[in-house]
Amino acid sequence: MAIRNRVVFLLFGLLLLPSCGGDPEPAPTPSPAASPAASPGDLPTEPAGDDLADGRHFGFIRSVDVQNNSISFDPALFLTGDEAQQAARERGDAMADDVFDYFVVNDDPAATTLQVGGDPRIQILTGGGSDLGDATLQGLSDHLPRPDNGFWIEIEDGEVVEMEEQYVP
Repeated sequence: MAIRNRVVFLLFGLLLLPSCGGDPEPAPTPSPAASPAASPGDLPTEPAGDDLADGRHFGFIRSVDVQNNSISFDPALFLTGDEAQQAARERGDAMADDVFDYFVVNDDPAATTLQVGGDPRIQILTGGGSDLGDATLQGLSDHLPRPDNGFWIEIEDGEVVEMEEQYVP
């Protein structure tokens, strides 16, 4: 149990780390201690690509169109804690004996095209670990495909202004 707790705290620590050079932000997912165990039907649902409002979203970047400054983005949910456990159980996944305390829900793999702002902040995983490095839109394109690695994107005024790859063990 002590090892599992360390892994959980490590994962939460990674989620809560502020982005380099920016203001610290709270984790975008609810803390399992802050909410009671969800019951069936209480879990959040994935946003449809057409419904992505300004703000921070998790999903998968399927492709990059450098010439048109756009990405193909497949929205998903990155769940932790009790919500992750419930979503995994509902989908018949034992979550590898609860070693990792996260679960990605991507029931609808449809992607939408999003416009990228003129000077986006892009961070991708480097060196085969959890280290993030700066990238250009072309560098992101060269880095893909990463079918199992999700990205957090920030949308402002309808354009993607930030993209950060999510490390998962």
